[in-house]
Amino acid sequence: QQQQQQQGSQHGGVSQIGGDPAEWRVSCGPHKVLTNDTPGMLAVSDDVDACVLHLTWPDHDLTPTVKHIYTIPALAYIAAGKTQRKHVLTGTPGDEGAGIAAVLVEASKFYYVYGWVGTGEEYGVQQVVDMELQDGERVLGARLIPGFRLAGSEKPHALLVLATGRRLLLHALSGRD
Repeated sequence: QQQQQQQGSQHGGVSQIGGDPAEWRVSCGPHKVLTNDTPGMLAVSDDVDACVLHLTWPDHDLTPTVKHIYTIPALAYIAAGKTQRKHVLTGTPGDEGAGIAAVLVEASKFYYVYGWVGTGEEYGVQQVVDMELQDGERVLGARLIPGFRLAGSEKPHALLVLATGRRLLLHALSGRD
């Protein structure tokens, strides 16, 4: 029992750290964590792809549930090759209408938008966008906000918020253009 308390209780790759019910460790096995920038979401590499996992805590249960939500083809491979990568943001389950599966944000030049890949589709919509930052300006933080609608537009969008040392930039995104 003492050894289990030191290591934590184990539940199928999810283990409690010590005796604290608020601290858990999720075993990713051979997979590498790509991002945890979206609350409750975790993106891990699966060979060249990225698997997005949703972590929840069911009512009255101290053990988190980990569920595979979607896969983004080739994102792990692409992210590994981006030397200026600053953030990898994932879309939110249930917000497929905006069409955004992920956004990879570089430190100072571009961000890359990856659309959802539907059943039977080989690849999704991809966009490369120049952030048009000023000389010496760098991205300090980024957040993807789902469920945004532009005035006069019927299509749902996601809002990409970029913070630099000088300003806050807002970009409306739709992976279904």
